[in-house]
Amino acid sequence: MRCPWRSHSVGRLEPLDAHTTRLRATTDEPDWYVRQLTALRAPFRVIGSRELREAAREFGQRLLDAAGHRGG
Repeated sequence: MRCPWRSHSVGRLEPLDAHTTRLRATTDEPDWYVRQLTALRAPFRVIGSRELREAAREFGQRLLDAAGHRGG
């Protein structure tokens, strides 16, 4: 599957159905990878890697803090 706005270094796309695509990848730099995911022009959900989910949670909290959100 070709996607002009996605770098090949981010992973391999696999269509699941007419509305869903899976991005398969591996990384040893979850903080870098989560920043790449935030550049995608589509909603996404992280499944699998505990380290990547934690990096996404931490990055998301940093963005919320920057916007003045007082969460926990």
